[in-house]
Parts: sequence; C-alpha cells; structure tokens
Amino acid sequence: MFKKIILSLFIIGILLAVGIYYYVFVYAVHNKRQVSDQVAILITADSLTANFTSNETLANATYLNKVIQVSGVVIETGVNQEGKTTVTLGTEGAFSNVFVTFKNKETLKKGDVVVVKGFCNGFLSDVVLVDGIVVK
Repeated sequence: MFKKIILSLFIIGILLAVGIYYYVFVYAVHNKRQVSDQVAILITADSLTANFTSNETLANATYLNKVIQVSGVVIETGVNQEGKTTVTLGTEGAFSNVFVTFKNKETLKKGDVVVVKGFCNGFLSDVVLVDGIVVK
C-alpha cells in the first residue's frame, strides 16, 4: 500500500513538472500578445508624460499594460543591450519623455516626427513602451 502511494506521488510530480515546463518554455513563448493586432490608445508624447507626472496612479490605471499609439518628435536614438533599437520621443530638454524599445530594427533619426505603437510598462523617469512598431 505504501509503495502505491509513493508511486502515485512520483507520477503526479512528473506530470506536474512536465506541465510547468510546457507552460514556461512552449506555451508562453508562442502565445504573446501582438502589438499590431491590438486596438491602441491614441495620445501625443507630451500629453502622455504630462499625465504620468501629474497623477501617476491614475495614469497607471489608464495606460499600464495596454497598447498605446504615441506621436512625437524623435529626440534621441540608440541601441539597448539586446541590440534592439530604442528612441526617446518628446521635447528636447524636458525632464520626462517617452522611451520606446522596438521589436524589430528601425532606422529613425533625431528630428523625425513619428507615430509608434507599443505596450506601456509604466513610468520611471520616462514613460516606457516595449515591443514598439512604427505606424507612420
């Protein structure tokens, strides 16, 4: 009887481990939300940063983990540690702007007026958007 209980617990443990492995390494990787498929909240870069600096709690409730389409002027471009293109949208010299990390390599330059779409990850010193794509 004791051997049957141990064997049953062992089989349940293996099934649980296989299920966790599948969810973490297979299902979650292939079932991400796509920015291009989502309906976005339309806003300018300056308005978005103003919303976060004036009332961060309300802005988090409105924008956090949602797709946002932001229009603005590119004030800085770069590449992050993963080799992905990054841009800062907003006003030169402003304390806070919108920082976008793109999903694919983009060729933008300082001074370009662009419209980008991405997931809002919140507010640090800038509003952070990830998985960005250029709309216009």
